[in-house]
Amino acid sequence: MKRVVILSTKAPYGSSINAEGFRAGLGLAFSEFIVDIVLVKDGVYALMKEQSPQDLNMKSLAEVYQNIAQFNINLFFDMESLRRRGLNGQDLVAAQPLAADELKAKLQTADAVLTF
Repeated sequence: MKRVVILSTKAPYGSSINAEGFRAGLGLAFSEFIVDIVLVKDGVYALMKEQSPQDLNMKSLAEVYQNIAQFNINLFFDMESLRRRGLNGQDLVAAQPLAADELKAKLQTADAVLTF
């Protein structure tokens, strides 16, 4: 089976880019690819607990990501991105942390990398 890594780099609200990365992951997972979504840079904000995007008429991406395992998608975040934004793991819904060397290895072993 081929492995696809989706890098989600944008903040969760203000555009649909972060959500589009999630939707691409769903489509690939249903096409029998191994899918890893990695939130990096401002993408890590999508994992923050207790979001309130109702004012924007949007659904919380944290809620979506919280249930992502049921779609056979692996969810990760870049620890350095988190640190640079003053966040810690307790601020996030469940996802697996990746150190810089682990992220690099994941990208090098992927059959394809899609950036959103």
